[in-house]
Amino acid sequence: GSAFVRGDTAQQLAVQSGGPTTPDVGLASMSVVWQPGGTDAAISSGEVAGVLKGVNDIIPRYVSRLDDVAAALVSTVNAVHSTGYNLAGTETGLDFFDPGAVRASTIRLSADVAGQPEQVAAGMPSGTGTGTLDGSVAQAIAKLSEAPAGADATYRAMIGSLGVEAQSANRRLDMQEVVTTQVGAERLAVSGVSIDEELAGMVSAQHAYAASARVLTAVDEMMDILLSRTGMVGR
Repeated sequence: GSAFVRGDTAQQLAVQSGGPTTPDVGLASMSVVWQPGGTDAAISSGEVAGVLKGVNDIIPRYVSRLDDVAAALVSTVNAVHSTGYNLAGTETGLDFFDPGAVRASTIRLSADVAGQPEQVAAGMPSGTGTGTLDGSVAQAIAKLSEAPAGADATYRAMIGSLGVEAQSANRRLDMQEVVTTQVGAERLAVSGVSIDEELAGMVSAQHAYAASARVLTAVDEMMDILLSRTGMVGR
């Protein structure tokens, strides 16, 4: 709704970084503003609007959902791991992942097991009849991938949603390209130049010129004959 040029004054646009879109994600929102003044340009269509939507909506939303996957992975694995015993069979209640790092960008091993593979609580104490080398806790952790509300299910749901959203965007793009092509063809049909029509017009004009020349030639010959027979030449 604003003009780039008014008289001898030209307006400029600039990209401005605002506050965080989602505090948990920590990504800054972006906007296009008029300079000077910083008034929002309110771009609602075109490639720039698509980029802004990606930066301000789509990316933060999926980063947040990826953080949900990490949080689910940390909580479920730690819940099972804390029931097992380390290689020596002397410790239990150990966390596998750091319970305070539950984002996809920060997930890491806990201080209980980091750099200490013998501390991984994969088995049960020897008094249970299985021993610390039975790996039953590790098997239980592996089966978490089949849990209906686990990290794997959360990740599959996120990927499915992303695929549907991407397919919908591609479908809208295809429809828009078809509409643009049709509108362009209609515009050319009204205001464009048809080579075939112009060539047909030139051929028609050429035949008309040839026909006119033949008529003039016939009239000239008739006048020559008339004047030579009547003896009126020179009068």
